Amino acid sequence: MIKALFFDVDDTLLAFEPSAHQAYKNSCEAFKIPYNEQLYQKYTVINHQLWHQHDLGKISRHDLMLKRHLMIFGDDFDAVSFNDMFLDQISKQIFLIDGATEVIRSLSKKYALFVASNSEYNLQSQRLQKAGLKDYFQAIYCSKEIGHAKPEKAFFDHCIKASGYNADAIMMIGDNPLTDIQGAQKANLKTCYFNWQNQEKQQVKCDLEITKLTELLGSL
Repeated sequence: MIKALFFDVDDTLLAFEPSAHQAYKNSCEAFKIPYNEQLYQKYTVINHQLWHQHDLGKISRHDLMLKRHLMIFGDDFDAVSFNDMFLDQISKQIFLIDGATEVIRSLSKKYALFVASNSEYNLQSQRLQKAGLKDYFQAIYCSKEIGHAKPEKAFFDHCIKASGYNADAIMMIGDNPLTDIQGAQKANLKTCYFNWQNQEKQQVKCDLEITKLTELLGSL
């Protein structure tokens, strides 16, 4: 019997791309870097490639955060300051996934809710607070503070132990087949794949698959 739900944040509860897009533009302007859409598209390609390496355990989160800017602006660029600005700007851009507020508010009456994110606590805490969702969650577990990242089993083992629930009583809900679904399965969690882009070719093995968050209300 499911008693607790672990939620991913980016592209599960909050749309990440529009937040990152505006944040990148604002950061470039603050650093007096000429901005255009081609620059942002170059960033997104590099960022996606590096996150894939991170998910496979080939690059640390710290190195990813800096390398994605150095690969664009050169080794002499102050990537630390730029990345700090970028993350701060992301925390200020809030775009809710359709149905997120309704679903979280409703599910919180029946289940214990937790966040399980490959990010850092302060960033996700601020974003969820601004979105009006933070108070519905009993805890926010993030990879930076844990020292392990999804899809590592150690990440989920930490979250399970901290939550106080047994693995067989928890369902992980997320949009990433590798980090959210396969990772959670390694820790014997039930899984819900939020296939909001309707990627049929993924053929993800999971306990539940939805294309809209509101489908959770009639499925759990």
